[in-house]
Amino acid sequence: MNSISTVQRWWRSHIKQAPLDWVLALNRKPLVIAFLTATFIGGSIAFTFRMDARTQDLSYIMIMIVGVSLVVALVIAKCSLPHAAEMALIISGFLTVAALQFATVVLSEDVAFRLRSHATAMSVWKPIPSIFGFPVFPSFIFIGGTVVLDNLSLYLTKLTQGDPFEMRITGTSLVYALGWMGVAVMQTGRLCGIFEFQQALAGEKALMESIIAMMCNSIVWLSEDGGMVVRTDQRFAMLIGRDVTGEQVSGSFPEDERGRIQDCLQRAKEAPALLPTTLVSAAGARIPVEMFVVGNRNVSKAEGSEGQAPAFLLGIRLASRQQGTEELSGVDMKEEHMTLLVEKQDKWAHAELPEDLQSAGLSLPETTFTGRIWKNMDVNCWLQGTPEERAVELRSSLQKVGALGQAEHWLIDQSELEIEPKQVLGAGSFGYVVGGWLHGSPIAVKVAKHQKDSSVSHLISIANEIRILRHVRHPCIVLFHGACVEPTGGEVLLVLERIRGPDLYDYVTEHSADAEIYKRFQLMLDVACALRYLHSQIPQIVHGDLKGSNVLVEATIPRAKLVDFGLSRLLTKEATPLGGSLAWMAPELLIPPRSKPQAGADVFSFGRLAYLIIACRKPLHGINRKVVIDMAKRGVMHKLLWNEDKPLHKECKKMCQEMLSFEPQDRPSMAQVHIEASSWTLPNMAKHMPSLALVKTEEGSEARTRDDTADDGSNLREMLNSVRSEQPVLALPGKRATQDAVKRILAVNATLQWNILLPPGCCCTYHAAMTELLRIADELNCSGCNNIYAPFQNFQCSSCGVLDVEAQDCCPVCNKSASRVGSETLGSIQEEEEPDGVAAQRSTVCSL
Repeated sequence: MNSISTVQRWWRSHIKQAPLDWVLALNRKPLVIAFLTATFIGGSIAFTFRMDARTQDLSYIMIMIVGVSLVVALVIAKCSLPHAAEMALIISGFLTVAALQFATVVLSEDVAFRLRSHATAMSVWKPIPSIFGFPVFPSFIFIGGTVVLDNLSLYLTKLTQGDPFEMRITGTSLVYALGWMGVAVMQTGRLCGIFEFQQALAGEKALMESIIAMMCNSIVWLSEDGGMVVRTDQRFAMLIGRDVTGEQVSGSFPEDERGRIQDCLQRAKEAPALLPTTLVSAAGARIPVEMFVVGNRNVSKAEGSEGQAPAFLLGIRLASRQQGTEELSGVDMKEEHMTLLVEKQDKWAHAELPEDLQSAGLSLPETTFTGRIWKNMDVNCWLQGTPEERAVELRSSLQKVGALGQAEHWLIDQSELEIEPKQVLGAGSFGYVVGGWLHGSPIAVKVAKHQKDSSVSHLISIANEIRILRHVRHPCIVLFHGACVEPTGGEVLLVLERIRGPDLYDYVTEHSADAEIYKRFQLMLDVACALRYLHSQIPQIVHGDLKGSNVLVEATIPRAKLVDFGLSRLLTKEATPLGGSLAWMAPELLIPPRSKPQAGADVFSFGRLAYLIIACRKPLHGINRKVVIDMAKRGVMHKLLWNEDKPLHKECKKMCQEMLSFEPQDRPSMAQVHIEASSWTLPNMAKHMPSLALVKTEEGSEARTRDDTADDGSNLREMLNSVRSEQPVLALPGKRATQDAVKRILAVNATLQWNILLPPGCCCTYHAAMTELLRIADELNCSGCNNIYAPFQNFQCSSCGVLDVEAQDCCPVCNKSASRVGSETLGSIQEEEEPDGVAAQRSTVCSL
């Protein structure tokens, strides 16, 4: 028994074999074809033997071969046997057919036929195990059986036909057998390797499906070209109301989404991707979903498919309203990491980037009274000492902030606020935003979260926003109404304007058509103008967390509003490193040692925001955070996908290449970016962008460089004189301007004295006269200057402003008497009595 166990252990450790059921499943169809081929060949030979009287007896043996082969083929194809029994049937079937062939050798009376048939049978049957990959033991049984048949046939032919029994032929048979047995063992090893690889792929596939199934509502497999649905689960069919297996996947998506789907599939070949999109149900309803796309290396045939191998795994997750607005590519700070963050805050400049990628410290200018107040709003100050000491420090700091707010007139008493707790406008990592009213005006109130070990950090975030927003005034930055500070309870409420509209990502998603490029371009200029304003302040303000969800859109105009200044910095000597969201952060913020805050970080983030606005695609969407950080460390920038045939893509691509430079010093300033973007043109911009002039700038408009030297006011006087010099002046400064209505009456009156040529096809005499008037005016305007020309200076009607050479009792235009001039407007003029012809003519002119 011990020796048998030892042999079994050696066999299992040295002889690798694929499971018998897998080998049979792999070869079932080829085996059926092989036995059917034997059936055809046997039938053909039987027919040939039947035609010759000398071999008619041998035809019965060939008919037996046909019967055995056909029976074995039918059993393999139609019957379900135990695997060992099926293997035994296959071996027995092949050996039976081989034995019947050798029987024809023994019974034939033709020497040449016996020699040829024996040589053929000896060489044909031994490769069978290596061809089909039989396990080692069945291969040994089969090849051994063929050796026995070789020698048995030689012996029987010696007895019946008198042929010599030569050991040379027996030796040749053994050599063939050993050689093909070695090939069979090697083939078994190869099949075992294929089986193990397939099992690994199957495990990978099952793992992907199980992971995606936990996050998604349904699963879809696509073909290698990404065009056809190979397989779906039942949940997907229930979701869209029909079975789409074997159909084109494009039929399940709207036409405007199909290009984005194909782009996502191409990116998924390199790394998993995530794409918010829309499904179309059988009833035509649009279903917002989030689609996870994973490229699969499994090339085995899918169940129920015809010649198509699944290459893409799609996980479909229904998108709720909240999910549609969240920044899936961003990485937000987890509240439980705050304590660890504080402990390592002073080491960040030379340490690895923390998991959350955000910092909660503040810029700390200590040279002014207000700077010293904000210095006390620090995490370290409020987390040291006993709970009683921390509470006292917190109340003291909030009292100073409240006193500052009262002095600067932004402190709001809680009695002035009407807060609606159930009207939650949004929620973030540091607090909630709820609706409310301030003296009848709609507002948004930001409230810090109160959770264990995190309420202090939440207060600091709101305090940082107060610090930044209290001096910021810009139409594209959320308006700061004030704050409500309650030191005793440790409460700080940030009161902002309420912006009615989606965030930038949602707006761009809904307005991604080429025809709406005007609206998106307007929003890009809005954000550029806001950032230029922040960077022009002294000290400079860096937003630090610029991304799609931190820009809200007033959809009716539309106008972009920059929000969420919780991670912003004043660029002072004490400013701590910036944080942000991974997909939008500049590379210098990801590589230790982390540099001091720079305005170039905002420029980099704006480059990716401009890509979102113009190309309607999220930057770094679906890319793993480790890949992003590794690319930053290697100095490799992620390539953005552009379509230069679409409006503004070519211009934006060039500008983004500059803004997304790896080195901060190579990036342009926001003023330069704003000027360059303002130079872009679109057809009919004035018509589609009526408010363009409010955010557009021109070359040379960049603000002058400021220094610390005293200004004596001469620059201001020069600017005012320049403004005054650009204003138009009256030709006769001592008199009033003539009204436009009077000018029109006099111009029309002048044409009444012309006998003009009416061009063919003119609509009326009036427009023909106006065309002639324009021609004459153009000719006069093109003539040289006339220094003799001067308006009448003697008399002017104080009502309508008409000039005349002499005073008259009645104004020739407004018909006012001299005694009533200036007492009524032109619209209430009452005509004096005058001849009927003159009155009729005046009525005609006024009606025109």
